[in-house]
Amino acid sequence: MIATLLALVAAGQAASSKNSRPPVAAATTNQQRFDAASAAVEAGRCADALAAFEALEGTPASKRNPLLGAVLNVRKGRCLVHLARTAEGVAAIRRGLPALEAKGESFAGDVSLGHLAIGDAAASRLDYDEAGKEYQAAAAVAKGSARILPLLRLSQVTMFDHDGRALAAANEARGLAVQDTGYGKKDVAVVQSQYARVLLNEGRFPEAYTALKDSLAKQGGLTTTVRAADVATRSDLAIAALLNKRTDDARLYLAYTGAGRMQDAPFGRAAVMAAPACGEGGLTPADMAIVEFSIERDGRVAGVYPIYATGGRRAAMAFANAVQGWSWRADTVAKIPAFFRYATRVELRCSKALQSNGILAPLTETAQSWFVDKLGAAPWSDQSDAAALPLQRAELDRARAAGDQARIARAALALHLNG
Repeated sequence: MIATLLALVAAGQAASSKNSRPPVAAATTNQQRFDAASAAVEAGRCADALAAFEALEGTPASKRNPLLGAVLNVRKGRCLVHLARTAEGVAAIRRGLPALEAKGESFAGDVSLGHLAIGDAAASRLDYDEAGKEYQAAAAVAKGSARILPLLRLSQVTMFDHDGRALAAANEARGLAVQDTGYGKKDVAVVQSQYARVLLNEGRFPEAYTALKDSLAKQGGLTTTVRAADVATRSDLAIAALLNKRTDDARLYLAYTGAGRMQDAPFGRAAVMAAPACGEGGLTPADMAIVEFSIERDGRVAGVYPIYATGGRRAAMAFANAVQGWSWRADTVAKIPAFFRYATRVELRCSKALQSNGILAPLTETAQSWFVDKLGAAPWSDQSDAAALPLQRAELDRARAAGDQARIARAALALHLNG
């Protein structure tokens, strides 16, 4: 859904960014490279843009002109975040923002998009407090329709707080979309659907259902030709129908999402797919959440986004963090149609089953502590199982080549536990 919203307002954000072109006092060829790189950013071709920006950073013009260097940092940083090199990207953006913020409205577009990218990086690691601050900063310097995307993002990361911020942000975004003649009905429907999700989480089920029915109508109704945004709206409608005790309608909307059409659903073949234990993060058996996520080609989970939750942010984050740790084998992922990998939703409740790690658990924990003391944290320590697997295999190969027995043992144990 985040990707859908980004595509929706890219044109408005690009227009804002184009008005903040720095004074490039270099040769025409450098100006052309800068323009081409900036165009590549707006077109989503970040790999091309990144190479061009890095080439420009080494030119005399960039070294002489701090303002140009700041713009390069922010635009390059946005692409690094987009390419999942988030730590590098956030650092680059933060290096460039002060100089651009000092110029006021001249660079408001770049400043807004910079804060938006930092917010996206925070949201991807489920740090909703940090993300909310950055989205608020992005909206504060944006004008008109350029406010829509940061407002929608702000509503996504605050809609479990029940403090009015999410509803205000989503409502303003909806109003801006309706007023902008450049937005078609389907575009307005995407914005309105996020507004309806906030209403669902506020317990205003009839209003949410009405708004989502209107979004469905704007998207052309229940047809067999669908986009990702259509599926999201129909899934939202199924949730709203259930909460309004319209069970037959819920089944109808769910059927039109394509749910159940895969002969071999991916959930039965996950390498790691554990529900959080009741009591973990304060979860109770009464808590539940519906969480959206995507599955990368290597089996990692990305784009984790809680859609609806009882129990407020506490429950939403506990369930989202559990999904963040799920993973699939790459050969299993290859059999899942791309459409279903792009955005999947699941309802979660906590597990009341007693969990046991087996009689070897104390020995394993002792060995892992020894490895940390002797070798430091493993390169895969903060990764999901799918993301860790290639790192573990690579370390085992390197350690064997070097005859490093400690690292051989660490990698072998990690691979065994990841098996």
